[in-house]
Amino acid sequence: MTTKNWLYDIETLRIERKINQALFLKEIVSDRQYRRYLNGESIPTLTIFLKLLERLDYTLPTFLTYLETRKMKQNQQFEQLRFAMIDFDYTTSKVLIKDIKSMQLSNDQIETLRLYETLIDFYEKLGQNEQLDKTRVENILNETNVLSLLNHTYYSSSMFSLINLLMNKIFNLLDQEKQQRFLSFYLDFIENRKFVLDGDTLENKQMVYSYYVSAIYGRSYISEAETKKGGQLIKDAILLTKETLMSYNLMALNYLNSSMCYLHHLDQDAKKSLFYTFMSVFGTGNPEGIFPSFKLAFSQVTTPQVIIKDFKDELKRHLETDTYYQEEVLSYNDLSTCAG
Repeated sequence: MTTKNWLYDIETLRIERKINQALFLKEIVSDRQYRRYLNGESIPTLTIFLKLLERLDYTLPTFLTYLETRKMKQNQQFEQLRFAMIDFDYTTSKVLIKDIKSMQLSNDQIETLRLYETLIDFYEKLGQNEQLDKTRVENILNETNVLSLLNHTYYSSSMFSLINLLMNKIFNLLDQEKQQRFLSFYLDFIENRKFVLDGDTLENKQMVYSYYVSAIYGRSYISEAETKKGGQLIKDAILLTKETLMSYNLMALNYLNSSMCYLHHLDQDAKKSLFYTFMSVFGTGNPEGIFPSFKLAFSQVTTPQVIIKDFKDELKRHLETDTYYQEEVLSYNDLSTCAG
């Protein structure tokens, strides 16, 4: 944090408190010199800086505490925004973006908000014109330089989350070569060639599994080897969820397992994963926003009548029998017979 940034904070506080600038600066510094400080043309002495703080009823320690508190609030709002974007809750996202924009932001934070707004606009118009969708995806790739980010070895959790968000929104509209690059990106994490340096290790690990498997099954053709590997990784990743509350990954992985089983008439395995998919959806903070996407996805592999019957059958089985999720997952078919 530079002195110039701190002067911006002082000016923001002055404006918030509606203190007349002339009275605020009286007998401390001239209006002209103050503007030079704000423009970065000159640096105030410590004495002047402390006098300006005193006019706002701050000491240096209390001012630093204010900055830290504001930073924590800002980080919390960005985290809420990230989860709202992941959950397709764009109504909440727009409100959070508007609130965050009123704060003093770094250039990186401004760019992140701009990306979120671009993705919201993209998703709300998605499906109106397929060629236009693909053109807009190419524009997003160029604006974010995300493909060049895939070549790194070490990632911050924020960069990793940004790549995941982009992959989640645009993967199905990418050409085969670009889809393969995302696939290789996640495989590198699984095979310890890439690393996330910070954040929740278990959360990051689950995301790697989830997006890698999504990348496999999101393509038009799947080899036998990829299908077998993907099926085993689905089981591995689902087992990890017993240690965490990462319901988003849980519902996505169970959906992938269930849809592949329905496609290949593995009805018992399909029913198990279907049940856990929807239980995970209903357990989120935004089931109304997420449910339509999964209902539409399942409609491509089975009928509404089958979905209702299978869910009721599984619910009855759980109510009448002592069943344990971890044992259920261990018995899932590994999909090795489901090569496309």
